Amino acid sequence: PSTTPADMKPLRGHDDAMTEEENDENSAFIGGRSQPGGSKVAAAHFGATPPSDDDDAATVESRGVCQTDTAGGLLTVMTCVAYMLVGPLLIMINKVLLSRAGFPYPVTLTAFHQATSALFSFILVRVVGVVPLQTLSWSFWRRNILVLGFASTAALSTGNASYMYLTVAFIEILKGFTPVVTMMVQTLFGHPLPRPTVALTVLCISIGTAVSSYGELNLNLFGLSIMLLSVYCEATRLMLTQRMLHDLNLHVLEGLYYMAPASTLWLALLAVAVEGRRFDVDAFVARLPTTWQYFAMAAVLAFAVNLTSFLVIQRTNVVMLKLLAISRNAMVVFAGIVFFHDSVTPLQFVGYSISLFFFVLYNYLQLKDGG
Repeated sequence: PSTTPADMKPLRGHDDAMTEEENDENSAFIGGRSQPGGSKVAAAHFGATPPSDDDDAATVESRGVCQTDTAGGLLTVMTCVAYMLVGPLLIMINKVLLSRAGFPYPVTLTAFHQATSALFSFILVRVVGVVPLQTLSWSFWRRNILVLGFASTAALSTGNASYMYLTVAFIEILKGFTPVVTMMVQTLFGHPLPRPTVALTVLCISIGTAVSSYGELNLNLFGLSIMLLSVYCEATRLMLTQRMLHDLNLHVLEGLYYMAPASTLWLALLAVAVEGRRFDVDAFVARLPTTWQYFAMAAVLAFAVNLTSFLVIQRTNVVMLKLLAISRNAMVVFAGIVFFHDSVTPLQFVGYSISLFFFVLYNYLQLKDGG
């Protein structure tokens, strides 16, 4: 706040005597040393309005905000990098368990993922007390979270099952079909239809997906059907999750605390119905001494994937999550070629490139429109 003329000290002439305290303070200002009160007296000496204590507090506060923004930006970058890393690692571990480690039970493996995520979130929320827990009624849990768990179960189980019939590279290429499905599901949930330019990019993504599908060397129609069903279920799950988190404003760990047990329940029932009869307990126990480390890594990585995906949405938005996911797919395709010797034709690369380019354009248009 500016001072009134009555509050300001009159300017002194060269012949006026200064007190020893004022002289020391002005000397401190002119000499460039930071002394208490020096800037105020020096400003008055040169005819300027001296800064008040409120101005000094505002300067300190602005510096604190800048430091906070920098720390927040670094945390966001670290979260995005972690999300980019843990996803492909979990996919590779799942592929090893399902194909090489003698554990051909995708639904049971998915139930294991969700059960360990539920356990870790329970320990962090209820035992350690990392975040305060909101209490949800049983009726709300039954009508919302249990339905969300069913959609999540369908998406995860069909997604994991597709790895038994399709190559890792082709599965990741099919995920480029996500914007088409998301647009359809959003329309079913009452969202308005997209603009013509957005619809055109979605059409080009579909064309690229069709080209890559035509170029698949090991195409399995049953596996393709399962993967497309997984994409539809995943889009539905994301819409339900976004609606619930928006209404309740849950913390990341709270979301896992409530949603992971619901998914585990549905997955356990499905595993018993689909894989219970053919599950070879003796073979599993016999291989466990050589495969336990893969299950341990899968448990940790599954929890990390769930946690980082929520964190990315929390610290950025869903658009950034999709951009990171589609960029991450290129890493998975390359890893599938190197580690699992997946065959990828030039035509498949062309189709994937088309889908990737227009998927990035699609997300840019959505971000530009605030969608």
